[in-house]
Amino acid sequence: MKPSPMIEFSATVGTEGVAFGAECIYDAARGKFRNYRAAIGMTSKYYHAALIMADKGDTIKVCGLYNFDNKQVSAVVELTRKLSKEKNTLTVGGLYTVDAQATVKARLNDTGSLAALLRLQVKPKSHLMISGEFDMKALDRPPKIGLALALVP
Repeated sequence: MKPSPMIEFSATVGTEGVAFGAECIYDAARGKFRNYRAAIGMTSKYYHAALIMADKGDTIKVCGLYNFDNKQVSAVVELTRKLSKEKNTLTVGGLYTVDAQATVKARLNDTGSLAALLRLQVKPKSHLMISGEFDMKALDRPPKIGLALALVP
């Protein structure tokens, strides 16, 4: 077996409120870039927004998150464009902080996928997460259900 060295580069530069980042993987054995992506992000007290180019420029994402005044509710939207397939995907979601120990998240995309997550803090830094995903266009398939427990001493 011959070794195939991969060289990874990444860099981020920014100021308060704006950042630009890029990363790439170079296959030294073939002399080609295997993957690269770049992004620019903006943030403030109430919103976070990003423009991401990924998959060697084949995928473009525009993402936005808005935190409402009470800090308990956030809304998210993501538009993804896959250039090679000429396909767009729109996803909307939200987060609701019930209290210091419980958070609920949900998302829906234009392909009919509806997902939700309930995260409960069982002790400091330890969480129980219950998730579910349902394909609204395939009603004959059962929903996917997940359970995770993260314990930190």
